[in-house]
Amino acid sequence: MKKIKSARNEKEIKRCFKVEINVNEVKEKLKTISEPVNMIELTDRENQIIEILRNNSDSSIVKTQSVLEENLLNCPTCFQKISEDYRRDTLAQLKSVVEKQLLSNELSIKNEYIDKIIETFEILNTKLSSVNLDKRIAEDVRVSLNRSIESLKSNLNLMINELKIKKNNLHMVLDFSSETLFNDYDVYEKSLLEYNKACDKYNVRFNELDDNIKVANKLNDKLAYKETESFCKKAINNKKNVNKANKEINELNKKIIADEQSVKNTKLALDNINKQLSRVFYETERLKLEQEDGFYYVLSRGKRTILSSLSTGERNAIGLCYFFSIINQNQNVDNQYNLPILLVLDDPVSSFDHEIKLGIYSLLRGEIEKIGIGNDKSKILILTHDSDVYYNCFKIFEDILDIDGKRVFKDNQIKLKQLNSVTGIETAEKEENFYSMQLTKIYEFACIEDEACSFAKNFSPYIGNVMRRVLEAFSTFNYQKGISDLSSNEVLLSESIDNKEEIEILKSHMYRLLLNGESHYSDKIYGITEREREALHTIKQKIQTARFVLVLLYSLNSIHLKYQIDNFDQTIIESWKSDLLCRKK
Repeated sequence: MKKIKSARNEKEIKRCFKVEINVNEVKEKLKTISEPVNMIELTDRENQIIEILRNNSDSSIVKTQSVLEENLLNCPTCFQKISEDYRRDTLAQLKSVVEKQLLSNELSIKNEYIDKIIETFEILNTKLSSVNLDKRIAEDVRVSLNRSIESLKSNLNLMINELKIKKNNLHMVLDFSSETLFNDYDVYEKSLLEYNKACDKYNVRFNELDDNIKVANKLNDKLAYKETESFCKKAINNKKNVNKANKEINELNKKIIADEQSVKNTKLALDNINKQLSRVFYETERLKLEQEDGFYYVLSRGKRTILSSLSTGERNAIGLCYFFSIINQNQNVDNQYNLPILLVLDDPVSSFDHEIKLGIYSLLRGEIEKIGIGNDKSKILILTHDSDVYYNCFKIFEDILDIDGKRVFKDNQIKLKQLNSVTGIETAEKEENFYSMQLTKIYEFACIEDEACSFAKNFSPYIGNVMRRVLEAFSTFNYQKGISDLSSNEVLLSESIDNKEEIEILKSHMYRLLLNGESHYSDKIYGITEREREALHTIKQKIQTARFVLVLLYSLNSIHLKYQIDNFDQTIIESWKSDLLCRKK
């Protein structure tokens, strides 16, 4: 019991990350750096040669050497006579220039090595300084690791100083005290290993929690049985008799129900289908079924019609409503949805016409609510290739409440899975990529120039909810704050934005976004019954709102947008930002 209480009341200890040093690479570079480099001093004649070659694009040291070595009597350029002394002296000076250029390259390489090692050691120092050890680990283990870290940091700083001295005096011989550093690194690795072993040992209690609970429950059951053994035997016998009587009663009830259902089933199914169709189309006469002489007939706006004359969306709506009507076939009305159901829907929304998608969402919400409340063992599987359907169906499950106002589907009961379209295997890309995809859609919507295009019309009903989801994800992940804090938290805004006027303008627009209710529109749409509530704002207004959201995120973290949005163009965001600030001046 002590182990169970401890595991329930405490959290796991996180292992300490290891700071890596490539010992062999650093040693090799230090060896190269430690070797002295001769001072480079060019004579006046050598400087003159380099200047002439630099100003003459057709000449080079190699070409000049080749000309002089050919033993020509006259210069091919100026036709002056070439004496043997001049030929010999000039060749010697050209050779000296080449050798000194090689020394200059060696200096550059050493400087580059020094800068690289200093940068690496400073990064390691920063990482080591951020280590935070858990006090639940034994003090001697923590002290040992802390000492090794401090010693390693001290030696890193010492090495950085020596490297800086060497950089300023490359011609001097300087042996680096690297062995002490690498010995300290070995001690650090061993201390870290002991600390992480202690973490793993401590965390065993969390891994054994379920097993300990099972053992405790079994012991509790045995104790309870010992105390109530005689009563249990009587209860078991009585239960057998009750079960036998209930079985006989159930058989009789089933027969009664079957007889009643044979009379009522047809009419109930028809009435149910017509109710669902009116829910989809928000009209009772738009599409309905009637029965005559044992056959079903389709009525469109009160007139009989054949299925082939209906649109694909209308035919699919009838099929979906019929499917839901047969879920509870051969069951009493009062017992519908009480039995556990496995409901599988393959892309239930994407194939419908845009004008009836909202009605389909309303239908799905109603049926899922009945199934979830009817039996907590029921399971629902929805497959789709449409990301909006994917998330909207997820929101349906999130929003369904029981009569006490509590969520029917808890977080641990709702599973979002993304599968490879070819293999059917779950992909590793989940919420992170979905967030990027939603942010990209907002960007594409904000870039719309033609408000009458199909993308604008199709995405307009959902853009408000998409923006709210993105703002919630951004503010929660980056600042652990709600959306409202993006506009009200002065410290948060001033850390990212220097211009006070810009802050006030963004705050003003943010209040408008929070108060106008548009961002919550899609969340409520599943329960609407009036077509007039489909749109609260014009597409133009929604485009302006999308641009503001992107400008706000850009002002808070411009790099974030660059890496999250496909085909991101910073100049476009800057132009929107300029327009926003100019309109307020």
